[in-house]
Amino acid sequence: MLRVSAAERQFIQGGVSHDCRADGRTRLNTRSFTQRIGTLDAANGSAVVRLAGTHVLVGIKAEIGEPAATAPHLGIVQCSVEWYACLRQPTN
Repeated sequence: MLRVSAAERQFIQGGVSHDCRADGRTRLNTRSFTQRIGTLDAANGSAVVRLAGTHVLVGIKAEIGEPAATAPHLGIVQCSVEWYACLRQPTN
């Protein structure tokens, strides 16, 4: 479980009671984001999501495989996940 100090708890509770986040937004004011789907030709499904300076690229591939000879009635599902979050470097 995450431990929060008394000062952090007071800061968070103050923001909630005053409906103000540290960056000045209200609790219900969200950041805008963009999304594009179908961005990778080599994937069966893909998307790019951009939120502020963070870009996330996701790709999904699926293949149909033959069941093992010892268990021809069982299918095969193989899952793997790779994700990359790219932070934009500030320019001076």
